[in-house]
Amino acid sequence: MGGKREPRSGKEVSTLERGLVERGLLGPLRALCKAYSVTLDDVLAGINSTRIVRGRDACAHLLLGKGFSTTEAGKLLGMHHTSIIAARQRFEKRDMGRLIE
Repeated sequence: MGGKREPRSGKEVSTLERGLVERGLLGPLRALCKAYSVTLDDVLAGINSTRIVRGRDACAHLLLGKGFSTTEAGKLLGMHHTSIIAARQRFEKRDMGRLIE
């Protein structure tokens, strides 16, 4: 179950970034990632260091707060909708109040 996956390629990350640009989300997510001392590229690549996962969780929380469904947020971040749910739960348990917009 689960298993490790390789990080996404630069081309895959670029495709995800285009989707964020189309929705006007690239700037806000980059700023949020900067507050977590990570890059949006690392978040979108699916790298799973603790620091990057925290940034990814904050990005998922931000998208959900902007009214995106878990499915929509998952597509934008390259994640399954159930992973978005887990990210939101981790964020709310660990980082609530730290989100910087």
